[in-house]
Amino acid sequence: MVRAVLVGVLGLAASVLSEANGIDVILQFYAVLFLIGILLLGCTPRALLWVAAAVTALGPVLLVLTADADLPYAGSGAEPRFGTLVEDPGGLLIQLFVTGEYPVVVYLAYLCVGMAIGRLDLRSPRLAWQLLAAGATLAVAARAVSAMLLHRAGGLAWLIEDYDLEGDRADVSALLWNRSRRPRGGTSRSPPRIRTPRSTCCTRSARLSRYSAPRCC
Repeated sequence: MVRAVLVGVLGLAASVLSEANGIDVILQFYAVLFLIGILLLGCTPRALLWVAAAVTALGPVLLVLTADADLPYAGSGAEPRFGTLVEDPGGLLIQLFVTGEYPVVVYLAYLCVGMAIGRLDLRSPRLAWQLLAAGATLAVAARAVSAMLLHRAGGLAWLIEDYDLEGDRADVSALLWNRSRRPRGGTSRSPPRIRTPRSTCCTRSARLSRYSAPRCC
């Protein structure tokens, strides 16, 4: 509990510098995840994996369903700050859970998986190989599903047409990974030339794809 509070305070304080250095602060979201982690301490590894699976399946869907709900700070790029905590605490909770840079409703899955693995016997060589195999299988499966959706199902052509990307692979990649926002970690990428979409459906798809893989801060 104390660690979560300290991390949250540091995050809210560091967010003041966000506009100056172009870095999105993740500490506020960590603080919320730490608090939720306390509630999950009594869960077995199997239960934690089930929670992770549910969050993975439902979290991105929730983001899509709320894309047009005009929730506080949606798409604003604003950082959770002390001012927000005082002036709009309800909006701050929504920002941390749904509309922020690292929404808890999605990133909670990584916490649950990490807690589940941490409770296993990591000294076991057999377990190490099993984790390696599971990770490799998930990576290959994700790659295969991506290829199927983008190429065989026509998703790539649909994105190029709907966003008027003119077949530019760099712009398509930027769209899928949502690199049109400010760079993280002090990187100096040039923003892609993403044009305004012509359909709300595609806007929701782009927002969903943003959370399809973890990003490093």
